[in-house]
Parts: sequence; C-alpha cells; structure tokens
Amino acid sequence: MEIAERFYNAGTDTLINAIRELPDNCQVALLVGHAPGAPGVVYELADPTTSTPEAVKAIEGRFPAAALAQLQFDGDWTGMETASLVSVKMPDSASR
Repeated sequence: MEIAERFYNAGTDTLINAIRELPDNCQVALLVGHAPGAPGVVYELADPTTSTPEAVKAIEGRFPAAALAQLQFDGDWTGMETASLVSVKMPDSASR
C-alpha cells in the first residue's frame, strides 16, 4: 500500500494520472480520498454508455462522503480513458 503526500488535496487530473502510472501486474486498485478529487475521478472516468444505469443514477448530482463507487475497465492502466461504473454504495445517512 502506498500513501503519498502528493495526493493530499490532489485534483481529479492528478489522481487519474496516478492511476495510469500503476504497474501492469496490479489488477485491483483502491482509491480512498475526499471531494472534490475522488468523486471527480468517478465522474470523469464513468462511461454512461457502458455503466450500469442504476449506478449512474445513484451519483447524479451527488456523491456524499463515504460513498463507494466500483469502476471496471479492460486494458492497461496507462491507456485507461473511460471505465464502466458497475456499482455504487451510499452511506446509510445519504439514503434517508
């Protein structure tokens, strides 16, 4: 696990570029962050044409603290341009 100071308060572009720098043998990555960077990554990468409609609807206009989004894509990290948003888990307080 890597925790790097350069990502603290990082914007969407910085975070996406960091994802693209992941090694080829990495098959799963977990990005933990706060707004606006982390939600920005989801909004920027999620392709509405390949994403699960329920997942896209869940983040329309909101991405509360503690929300989890699962993105999937095929290919190398370096070539990632878009991904499928396959699921979103909202915190219990956001669903009320």
